[in-house]
Amino acid sequence: MNEEKQRQNNERMKSTRMAYGVHTFAGGFALGMDQFLHVAAQFEKSGSALTGPRASEHRQAINDARRNNLWPVLEENDVTFIPHLFNWFEMKRWDYLDQPCVVFGNPPCAPWSTMNTNNRDWKLDRRLELVNDIFKVAKRLNADIIAIESVMQSYTKGLPFWEDKMEDLVDQGFHFYLWLHNVNALGGFQDRNRFMFIASKVKLDFPDVLPKDKRPVLKDYYHKFEELSGGISYRPRKATAEWDQFLLLAKPGPLRAQVNGHSIPMPPFTARKLSMDKAVPTIVGRYVVHPLEGRCLNWDEFRFLLGFPDDWETTREQVKVGDLVAGILPMTRGVCPLVGAWLGEIIARATEPVDHNEPVLTIIDQR
Repeated sequence: MNEEKQRQNNERMKSTRMAYGVHTFAGGFALGMDQFLHVAAQFEKSGSALTGPRASEHRQAINDARRNNLWPVLEENDVTFIPHLFNWFEMKRWDYLDQPCVVFGNPPCAPWSTMNTNNRDWKLDRRLELVNDIFKVAKRLNADIIAIESVMQSYTKGLPFWEDKMEDLVDQGFHFYLWLHNVNALGGFQDRNRFMFIASKVKLDFPDVLPKDKRPVLKDYYHKFEELSGGISYRPRKATAEWDQFLLLAKPGPLRAQVNGHSIPMPPFTARKLSMDKAVPTIVGRYVVHPLEGRCLNWDEFRFLLGFPDDWETTREQVKVGDLVAGILPMTRGVCPLVGAWLGEIIARATEPVDHNEPVLTIIDQR
């Protein structure tokens, strides 16, 4: 962290409720939370739980977070991970806090993949280590609020996991909120349903979200989309003039079934073209095609639709067309900043202790 960022970080730390991110990767969750809380640090983990094809994405995500954010980003291999937390900060948490400490995270959702849940193997997935890390940090910091974001399958198929966590925490005075939400319902551009597990010792009130007929669709903000600068846009090596024309004339939605009769490269099953009249689908696939032009999205368009600020940069070099495939941008896989901001504001307003005469579990469905 450079000296100017360190100075700004120290100034903010003096007066704002602190929050600690654990496995928030490229940092969208933390970026949103930091609008209403003070994100003091972000912890990541390398090693056995993150081997395989995603390891390089994880490394890039850590570099992206370090490049863009005020808070320090630590790794297990820095020797300063959970066990030596206070040694690294060279401070005591209680010197700054007069309100609850928040620990939040966005660990990989792969344990609850369709393959794992169909085979009932999710309980054996080593990536659950990363979920458990969040609870370890929360215990170490004596957190009053724990928030963990995941996919809906984690709720529908993996609910026993969260029920076990509730059983472990209920005697410590926590109440629990299972928040089912949609980024589009919060005012974001993606139609992205997700689940969040929240354990809290203070009462949280969730404001109403946008009704379905008021949620943004692409044409509502297309004037802003047009103002974005260009840059490199993904184009397959075997692309031809016929391919460009196909993208231009294709109907919104999945593209694979529309390829029949063309001599163009077969797009992967995740390819889809955006619609002007709908919210943008969740951006994690390999091809995301512009609604009115025969091309895939460029970097500025990805950043805009995900809700990252204009000055947010990726450390992945943008030197060739393949560098902007959505699937290799870790920021497309994490939490949109808007979700972090929405929850951060709810937490920032919360001051009343939970009522132990009320039910300990509340399910909030805001999809």
